[in-house]
Amino acid sequence: MTSGEGPFRARASRVFSFPAFLGAVLVAAVFLNLHLRLDNAAALPAGHWHATFVEGDTYWHMAAGQRILETHHWPTTNYYSFTTPGSEWIDFEWVGEVLMTVASRLGGPRALMALLTVLVSIIILLVYHLGCLASGNPKSAFAAAALILPLLGTCFSVRPQLLGYIFLLITLICLESYRRGDLANIWFFPLMFVIWVNTHGTFTLGWVVMAIYGMAGLKDFRLGPLVGKAWQPGRLRHLGLVFLLSVAAVLVNPYGPRLLPYELGFAAQPVNLTYTEEWQPLSFHDSLGIWLLVLLLGCAVGAAVLRRPQRVESVVLALLAAGLACRHQRVVVFFAMVMAPVIAGLLAEVFSAYEPQKNAPVLNAVLMAGFAAVMVVFFPSSATLQRLIDQNQPRRAVDYLRAHPVAGRMFNDDFWGGYLIWASHGEEKVFIDGRSEAYESSGVLADYIRIIQPSPEALPLLDKYGIRSCLIERTASLSALLGAQPGWRLVYCDDLSVLYIREDQ
Repeated sequence: MTSGEGPFRARASRVFSFPAFLGAVLVAAVFLNLHLRLDNAAALPAGHWHATFVEGDTYWHMAAGQRILETHHWPTTNYYSFTTPGSEWIDFEWVGEVLMTVASRLGGPRALMALLTVLVSIIILLVYHLGCLASGNPKSAFAAAALILPLLGTCFSVRPQLLGYIFLLITLICLESYRRGDLANIWFFPLMFVIWVNTHGTFTLGWVVMAIYGMAGLKDFRLGPLVGKAWQPGRLRHLGLVFLLSVAAVLVNPYGPRLLPYELGFAAQPVNLTYTEEWQPLSFHDSLGIWLLVLLLGCAVGAAVLRRPQRVESVVLALLAAGLACRHQRVVVFFAMVMAPVIAGLLAEVFSAYEPQKNAPVLNAVLMAGFAAVMVVFFPSSATLQRLIDQNQPRRAVDYLRAHPVAGRMFNDDFWGGYLIWASHGEEKVFIDGRSEAYESSGVLADYIRIIQPSPEALPLLDKYGIRSCLIERTASLSALLGAQPGWRLVYCDDLSVLYIREDQ
């Protein structure tokens, strides 16, 4: 044996260890989840109500990123819409949007799908790592990550929020390591928050997590299974300093101090919060709500039976996330992240300990290579992905409009607004798009809802905005209403969309 064989074998044993193999299984499970979502979407009739790898918001994000790359300026007004010209709009997700735009330019839909696969794989691996830290057992961490995967699946579409979730998981992991004695990991937080602040609004959750960890270590205490452990001398001061620098990072953005009030103002938009599905309360009549309750109940029973001490910061985060998730479906992902280490810790009492001496690196390497090969072979083609896009975005209608331009203002479905902006490079102004917060204060969002449902005011509201054409879903109630009006004529129809033109010139 040469001198290099020993270190090489040691490295190979680590790279292809059993914990690494379990991580590869989780990545394969994510890929399978994405593949099944695409297959399910392909089997459904045309319409924007089913999940795929992109959504309406994906396109206005890319349109914004495209404009920033071309002009090297950050937007301050909503120049994409004719209904709110000159109104304030701050693009606080520009880093993620630029990344999405670059991916799209490099490889179109396939590159976007690859970006999605990479980002969600990073998320599940970080969840797995967090579970390993909390439990010390890769088996229980793997099981916990698998159990919360259905909840994580709610964010599996190409949007900047994926990067925000990655930063949030890094925060949780580094704080857990810091609590265990690793002093180096949290000093890069201020720099990370500078990037995070310019990527997604989840940075506020990062502040909340840091504050909870800090307060949970103010003193030693025990209340039943709930345990608090005081920080060692100097640790809380260090954490406080890093927290203050991370808060100050919010000022490092193209908009300065305007950014934070703008983002927080979203919470004071009742129409937006009521209308937008992801901000509506969680329903406990569907699988997502039921699974959340199952995990909560399972953890409560497990903690009572196993009598494993629970750290106060973990319990507070879990209860906070559960409460927020019940109020807003979108926060289910945060709930999944903070529940994973709790579940892993409980399952560690059930699973046997990891035994490194039983590693089978060669077998693990073969299986991991097999997973990678399957993902490459079955990665969807550009044509397949484009067909899925065409099932819920009006590409064919846009092609028709390019060949047969329509004069005057056009009313559009809000889900399609982003695609219309992106397809026209921002040249064609829309009635509305997925940036609902940009349309609430002016009353446009409320008017849009009254038109699209439609309400008795629908036709007068179309007159109010000077609408000369309507591009909407073929199955929409508004389509039936316009079809019954003598002043409106159907000029285009496919299995997804219809285009009506007003004839009373």
